[in-house]
Amino acid sequence: MHPHQQYFATPQPGNQYLNELHASEDFFKRHGVSFWSELISEEQGRDERYIGKVGTSHWLSSFVSLGVLGDVLAVFPERFCIDDITDADIADVTSGLLKLFRYFFDNGIQSFNAAWFFGPGSQTYFPIHLRIIPRTFLNTRDYAPDLNFFQALLVEPVSVVLPEDLCTRIKPFFV
Repeated sequence: MHPHQQYFATPQPGNQYLNELHASEDFFKRHGVSFWSELISEEQGRDERYIGKVGTSHWLSSFVSLGVLGDVLAVFPERFCIDDITDADIADVTSGLLKLFRYFFDNGIQSFNAAWFFGPGSQTYFPIHLRIIPRTFLNTRDYAPDLNFFQALLVEPVSVVLPEDLCTRIKPFFV
């Protein structure tokens, strides 16, 4: 076992955060509703990428995966900044993560990255969400990294699994 935890908080958040924040605000201004609530509703209706609900959190496989093996989102549509998180929310995300970890274990996934995205206070368009990205198998014979030239040089995400297939495989763990 070789655990790592890195905590990163800054007034200058990364590009993914800023892109999602600004796009969420623009969507809210244009349509008067939260993009994230609309996303959850649409994904529930389609039932292609919607994994399930755990308490107040909704779990889905990303429409556009950022990880090679896809990625999973846990969205809290009624929580917007870190001050909104309750003990029940922590219990919900813990329960959801345990379900996801059972899927990881059954599928030989031994490593992952995760990031929390918290919105600024006093807004209702950018809910708290968690993105979990499995790391690819680290080939100890060839020492192949899980970062390839698409990601490193072209700054393009690459996924070898369709989000709908990922959802189908994870969903039984959330029943």
